[in-house]
Amino acid sequence: PGGTLTVRACWEALAPMERDYTVFIHLLGREDARVAERYTYPGLGSFPTSLWPTGQAFCDLYRVRVEEWAPVPELYDLLIGLYDAPTDERLSARYPDGTTAGFPALTQVRVAPEQPLTVSPQHPLDYRLGQEISLTGYDLSGPIQSGTPLTITLYWRADEYPQGDYIAFVHLLDGADHLLAQHDGAPRYGRYPTPAWHPGDVIPDEHVLAIPTLTAGQRVRLMAGMYRADTLERLPVAGFDGLLPCSLVPLPADIP
Repeated sequence: PGGTLTVRACWEALAPMERDYTVFIHLLGREDARVAERYTYPGLGSFPTSLWPTGQAFCDLYRVRVEEWAPVPELYDLLIGLYDAPTDERLSARYPDGTTAGFPALTQVRVAPEQPLTVSPQHPLDYRLGQEISLTGYDLSGPIQSGTPLTITLYWRADEYPQGDYIAFVHLLDGADHLLAQHDGAPRYGRYPTPAWHPGDVIPDEHVLAIPTLTAGQRVRLMAGMYRADTLERLPVAGFDGLLPCSLVPLPADIP
């Protein structure tokens, strides 16, 4: 955040153009939040599209500043295209077979802080999942209350480059280990999957549980963990006393 992204885009006119189109570069995150944008003419105005010769490719450099408020660490979608400034109409992209592609993201860009995030979880933990990831703590939005949504923020740390695509989960179990509520998903609502993690990354990861109606005095407990997206196999969990049963991390919580 606050840094500059340099983008090199190469263009080729397939037919003569009468209009001078504007280049746009967008970096989009969750719910299409725009954390970086740039509008300019090709060649900084020295090579308008009306002068592009057909069949001749050329490349242009664009520098885009990422907003300070951009949530990190996350992956962002990079969109580049042309639009007509007077009408604000974009030129739609097409696949090689001629079908319309709309406005697809060209790639994803990792945006991360210069130094790992410093966090102070409400409930510190120290569990190792597999050989690559640690769970260092969690926050709760409140106590577990019947019929009230509960937000759990897990704090992951990448100890090494993860070797798989892992799904994080939080489960609410009753006294007989029956599943009452759950939330499973790639970290940070899918915006920072584990294959993108770098060693040292600290990743706050929210999960919202829809707590069902509970009976008075009903025993429940929160558990968390990770599993492989391809095989659904859970990552083994190790604490001070060795491996935990069922590869589940207990998350103690208040119950009124």
